[in-house]
Amino acid sequence: SPVVGVPLAIRSTEILETAKESAGRLRAQVIGAIVANVPIDAARYKTINSLKEGVDLSLKSQGLSISLESKKKIAAFKASNNWSKTVEITDSVLKNADKGNYGLDSKAFYSYITAALDDLADIINTELQSTEDKVNLTLGDAKQQLWSFSLFGLLFGCGLIVSLLYTVRGITKSVTATIDELAASSSSVGT
Repeated sequence: SPVVGVPLAIRSTEILETAKESAGRLRAQVIGAIVANVPIDAARYKTINSLKEGVDLSLKSQGLSISLESKKKIAAFKASNNWSKTVEITDSVLKNADKGNYGLDSKAFYSYITAALDDLADIINTELQSTEDKVNLTLGDAKQQLWSFSLFGLLFGCGLIVSLLYTVRGITKSVTATIDELAASSSSVGT
């Protein structure tokens, strides 16, 4: 049912946004490490590793209830050169965290991860469109049900009015007949 699908779609979009946010923060952390070209401390190591894993975990989340098109795009994202290079460079920074001297090109990393972020944005846009379609379908169904209920209410109201008119007419005829009989009987008694 589209009504049930809307909250799930919104939650899925939030999960995808979390993946994108993690990737964006990963970009800043890794570029900072590459440019500084010095060893990183345990806290930064943990942050970089958590952000990389955050992207992967979000994209594997059981909470994702997404369109087939988005599932295909996620599979393509995971297999893409941009994400593979991003992970490779990130892993290299983590591997050499205690030494520094990464020997990596920050501009190349920026290019790879920015393209990966664009891919994530495309997946999110696909899901937003899917959610909008579900909302529109739900609204269409609600409008149709409203018209059906309104028409039923109108027909029921008309039927009730007609029924009441017949009932009142029947009562009026019966009372009028009784009055006429009483009047006829009182005139025959009076004469």
